[in-house]
Amino acid sequence: MKHHFSAMDEAGARDIVQWRYQAPYQMYNMQDSSSVKEVVEYLIDPKNQIYRIDNDQQAMLAFCSFGNDAQVGGGDYAEEALDVGLGMRPSLTGQGLGPELIAEVLSYAAAHFEFTKFRATIAAFNQRAQKAWLKNGFEYQQEFIRSFDGFPFVILIRDVLYPDQD
Repeated sequence: MKHHFSAMDEAGARDIVQWRYQAPYQMYNMQDSSSVKEVVEYLIDPKNQIYRIDNDQQAMLAFCSFGNDAQVGGGDYAEEALDVGLGMRPSLTGQGLGPELIAEVLSYAAAHFEFTKFRATIAAFNQRAQKAWLKNGFEYQQEFIRSFDGFPFVILIRDVLYPDQD
């Protein structure tokens, strides 16, 4: 599986706003928290470092983000690391695609950013996502409660492995 990464565009952002995750994953539904216009503007703002991930037919399968967008209020982000977030089209979740997609996102990040560690913040209930990141060499670093609503999250971390380190 090899996908194409590009800066999020308006068409991709509007697509993501329509994605609907079923319980218990509905917290990832973006339109539920803000207006469509606000979400689209946020997703396409270059400072948020959000990228669409397309297949060879130019269909968006997922999106990823790097930096502050991938952090959650209440976590301890003092250690220097590149924060990485990932969202997959709802119809593709639960099919075992996560670990390979995460590996591609990390490869892209290693080629475009200079950090020694990757960090992922995941809702504590989302065991499916945690397993996918753990399969990519991540380890638990901390658990915390999101500052604005008391929802539990975990932070996973791993070293960046550059090609000459393999």
